[in-house]
Amino acid sequence: LLKLHKQAGMQEEKSRIERVLGAISLPELIQKVLTFALSGEVRPQDTVLVIGGVAGGTRQGRKAVWKFVRDN
Repeated sequence: LLKLHKQAGMQEEKSRIERVLGAISLPELIQKVLTFALSGEVRPQDTVLVIGGVAGGTRQGRKAVWKFVRDN
């Protein structure tokens, strides 16, 4: 999905991909998505959508987001 995000030509397509990233449940991928959310590849106004998607996606995501927010 991150590769598709980089290749997307329209912001609407990127936004859809950013919302879907919250469904990931593997801890190492959750961390990758959270790091991605703060990268220059995500518009600042969309960062909260990515992080919120992870928090709302799975129990593991909620725990990881809380730790990520405290640490960052």
